[in-house]
Amino acid sequence: MQTAETARLTIDPPTDGVLRLHVGGRLSADTLTAIWARALRAVEGARVPEVEVHADQVTFCDAVGAALLVALRDAQESSGGRIRLVGFPDAYQPVVDLLLRPRPERQPPPARIGWVERVGRGAAAFFRDTADLIGWIGELLVALVWGVLNVRRLRIKDTLRTMQTAGVESLPVVLLVSGLIGLVLGFQSALQLRRFGGDIYLANLIGLSMVRELGPLMTAVVLTARSGSAFAAEIGTMRINEEVDALRTMGIDPVRFLVTPRMLAAFFMTPLLTMFANVAGIAGGCVVWTATLGMSPAGYAAQLEQAIGLSDLFSGLFKALVFGLLVAGVGCVRGMQTRGGASAVGESTTSAVVSGVVLIAVTDSLFSVAFYHLGI
Repeated sequence: MQTAETARLTIDPPTDGVLRLHVGGRLSADTLTAIWARALRAVEGARVPEVEVHADQVTFCDAVGAALLVALRDAQESSGGRIRLVGFPDAYQPVVDLLLRPRPERQPPPARIGWVERVGRGAAAFFRDTADLIGWIGELLVALVWGVLNVRRLRIKDTLRTMQTAGVESLPVVLLVSGLIGLVLGFQSALQLRRFGGDIYLANLIGLSMVRELGPLMTAVVLTARSGSAFAAEIGTMRINEEVDALRTMGIDPVRFLVTPRMLAAFFMTPLLTMFANVAGIAGGCVVWTATLGMSPAGYAAQLEQAIGLSDLFSGLFKALVFGLLVAGVGCVRGMQTRGGASAVGESTTSAVVSGVVLIAVTDSLFSVAFYHLGI
């Protein structure tokens, strides 16, 4: 019966700053316990610049044997020295190479960025994003004009489906928000107007506020949160799944195919939703008019008729048209700009909502200044 071979270790006294270890036999999990601790103590105690491990007598080596060599290397390098392997059998060299491969160099920690550099980077990113948006606005307008001039080539079914999801299904939220806005505005205004005996002008305030400002604005904000984010998520997911690239490969313009139906749907549905928002807000004010001031709904309607003109109505609807294009355009642009994995879709959705609300606020302020100077 053949006796199992063991691991052997011979340690030569250090000479000329070199410690020589002679390893032989079978280097495996069941044989290395006899020499592991002695070899490590020899290397750690010698503290010489170089250690040579002569392994020409090794007959077998597995991962545990290679782990011994790694432990010897770590012990020697911790004291600032180096280790060299001599005469190791070629048959087991791949195992050792796997564990003794060079360590990756430690990357220095990133330098701390000062507030000046952070401000500069933020400004540069803002201007880049603005330039991208301006370029996309031109492309979206071209696609929109193409859709209007080529109705037969337009995806009518997708446009109608988008009008349903972005418009009809948004109606309950728009009615609820606008009605509550009219109600709150009525209560807050009634307290102040009563101090000056101007209760009758509550209808003027609510009617003009809803028709000229709050109706289009609240409709646009609701659509940004509901539909703009959905557009960004849908197109962003298609970008991640390379469906947009597939459309380009088939010779289909993805902007005309995906963006034009959504922009047309927002273009037509936003003014309609604004009309319902105006009615809901005015109805909320009527509740305050009758419940708090004790006046009749007929008087409320008569006062509204005197206060609101066609210019007020159409200026609000024009705002709604522009807001609808902004909501759909920003949502689609953020979706087309999506890069990366699943988290990028969430970032695009968030960016669509934030960018949409900011652009709506900026555009609304520009409209207010322009209408004031034009006397509208």
